[in-house]
Amino acid sequence: MSMFSRALNTSLAAMCFFIAITPACAITPAAVHDPLARRLNNDGVALMSQQETERAATAFAQAFEKDKTLEEAALNHGIALLYLQKLPEAQVAFKQAAELAPNDPRVYYNLGLAERAANDQAAALKSFQRAVELDPADPDSLYFEGVCQQDES
Repeated sequence: MSMFSRALNTSLAAMCFFIAITPACAITPAAVHDPLARRLNNDGVALMSQQETERAATAFAQAFEKDKTLEEAALNHGIALLYLQKLPEAQVAFKQAAELAPNDPRVYYNLGLAERAANDQAAALKSFQRAVELDPADPDSLYFEGVCQQDES
């Protein structure tokens, strides 16, 4: 397993765990979201934890379709698509999440992973730099920012 694959798997597991244990109000405190969309997103998190990634991606897509303001559904959809190596689709989902939550470093970190996997080093570097700007203490974003800088030189 490559270092990128290990980092991706570790990141995905941590992200799913974070999303599963984070109360919805901690992510979007002022927003009231469609209860069905929330349920579909939660179903997707459960499916990811059971390694049912295709089904999870479908649940996240349905959640986001039901409520276009549910940032975590867009983020989770992107993560599932990234895990499935559907890189262009993952990038679209992460960009949708970035529109809804422009100050969420998780969005830019995962967008950077998708861009890096698609061999778009310049875009990945910008995404990792934005993630570091938002969370300067995140070691994964710092690591991949450095890797991308090294790749460009």
